[in-house]
Amino acid sequence: MATSNGSTSDRLHTAQLVALAGETDPSVTGRTLEFWRHQGLLPHPERSGQVGKRPVWTYPPETADQLRSLLHQRQQTKDPNVLRAALWYDGFPIETARVRSSISAYLRQLQDICEKELTKRQSGPADDPEARWQAIQAVAGVLARRRSKGFPRLNRQALDERTAGIALTLGLLLGDEAAMRHLEADAPAVERLIGIDRGRRYKPGGAGPWLDGPPEEGLASFATMGSLDRLLAMVEGASDEKLEIARTLARTLLGGIAAFSKISDAFEGRDNASGMAGMRVFDDDPHAALVSVPLVLSILSSTEMAQNLGQIFTAIQSNVLPIKEQARELAAMSEGERAARLKNLPELPFVEQVRIKRLVAEFSDDAEPDLTDSLPGVTPSP
Repeated sequence: MATSNGSTSDRLHTAQLVALAGETDPSVTGRTLEFWRHQGLLPHPERSGQVGKRPVWTYPPETADQLRSLLHQRQQTKDPNVLRAALWYDGFPIETARVRSSISAYLRQLQDICEKELTKRQSGPADDPEARWQAIQAVAGVLARRRSKGFPRLNRQALDERTAGIALTLGLLLGDEAAMRHLEADAPAVERLIGIDRGRRYKPGGAGPWLDGPPEEGLASFATMGSLDRLLAMVEGASDEKLEIARTLARTLLGGIAAFSKISDAFEGRDNASGMAGMRVFDDDPHAALVSVPLVLSILSSTEMAQNLGQIFTAIQSNVLPIKEQARELAAMSEGERAARLKNLPELPFVEQVRIKRLVAEFSDDAEPDLTDSLPGVTPSP
């Protein structure tokens, strides 16, 4: 987010924010900003001066970044609950208690949508587990055929296998008892569906793969920790402090795993080399906070799993994030600056040269230019 030197001259007027928003969405007006303020998506202005008898209301300078982020997120969703959680997740000043309500409302809505779809397709009695499982399979078949707004396609997968993978995933999310009977048979289909089956073959530097053991073991843990009922209980029972801790952990873990995926692809020269490409898709999705934060809360409630999470967190901070920052820094440089920084690159083996170039390319979209100059009427702080 933007920083300020604390001067009142840095504060922003409504007209400046409207002009900034107009670069992305020309329909935004002062009334639009007011509506977003009432939704808790932008901060309220403060009285910072007076012209004659007319008070002057201005916003803190960080509002520019929050507005940019809001406009970006709105390209994917208009749901205020999702937007509120996404902005909070990114570190903007959204009331944590209100975010808790937003996450809870979203998860309950998702639960209700699933149940309504199952009710439409369930032919047997409502309390018949087999009839419910058949309804889950029917919904999975619809989702498996979707080409957009559905499960990502990270592997080539036969339709029946994809359907089985989605059915088991839905069943575990809904805490369906019949899904557990299909765990051993269909867990490999779920791994292939979300792309992590590559993790069984990924051996960086000759080390063993990060994913081993029976596929059903990991999904059995997810069934315990990641059902919608469990996630709802975790969010609704968490204090503001615990929610904020989970947010920090979730952002670092999700961003770190996505970075690890990019680094792996650059070093291996192929897509989804590590099996983590699905996290890259999820990391840039405004819905990330609505699932990752409750899931981290759930994991932290288990001593053993919290310890495992801590080990992953430490590895990401010490090994992955430093490489990510170096790659982003190189990607943001001009070609001349990059050549000067990598002046010894031609002396490296050709394979290493290619890896470094691929690494810079992987993070080129993450490079963040200084946007201060683009803000109408604002002079960069010294």
